[in-house]
Amino acid sequence: MTGTIVAISNDVVTFSQGIGSEVCFGCMEQECKGHVRHFIAKNSLGLSLNVGQVVEVEVPKTMLISQGLQVLLPPIIGFFAGFILTGIIFINSGEPARAMGGVVMFLFTGYVIYLVRKKIPQNTIPQVTKVFTNDAHQKT
Repeated sequence: MTGTIVAISNDVVTFSQGIGSEVCFGCMEQECKGHVRHFIAKNSLGLSLNVGQVVEVEVPKTMLISQGLQVLLPPIIGFFAGFILTGIIFINSGEPARAMGGVVMFLFTGYVIYLVRKKIPQNTIPQVTKVFTNDAHQKT
């Protein structure tokens, strides 16, 4: 996504997106109700930035993959653990009971991950990847 820098503090950049940007299209302007929203990004590449410049901001792919694995893998592992544990605890249980045990563990694990991530937020600040000159941004 692209935005215009409104403030710079050390390596943290605050930028705004105008109405009609790709983010506004994604939520159909329901989040900001037509007002300009401000976002933060990290200047980890050490680019020379000034207030008023147009920048491109992205979340690194490695961070996206890591976040996805942290959210998706534990509930799936929880399902299989619940399926196996139900079979061990209730020896005479059939497939439906074991599947229900797996579903319960799947939901429980997902809820625990939700609580942990709410209590300890992940550092998912996007990074500034490119600085546009006024001419280059108007051409795209």
